[in-house]
Amino acid sequence: MTAMIVGLLLCLALSVAVMSPVAIPAGREGREILTARGERVVVKVREGADGAASRTSDLISSATSKRSGSDKAATLAKGAATDKPVTPTKRQAS
Repeated sequence: MTAMIVGLLLCLALSVAVMSPVAIPAGREGREILTARGERVVVKVREGADGAASRTSDLISSATSKRSGSDKAATLAKGAATDKPVTPTKRQAS
């Protein structure tokens, strides 16, 4: 496992060493580093990542609201079973 991580880090260092003499001067001169096709790919990837993050956020919030709803129902059922009023805790109330 350690050999794999060291190998990956070595590949990363080598790629940075090869790309930096090309990318740094091009960036200083204002030239585009990516081709038009590369720019389109970057835009698609960003849109996909934003969409995935949005869907994940929606799923988490809906799961949280379902869970809090079941917590409230359990609290009410607990109070009905004991015939005593049950005061919801701070977590259950929100």
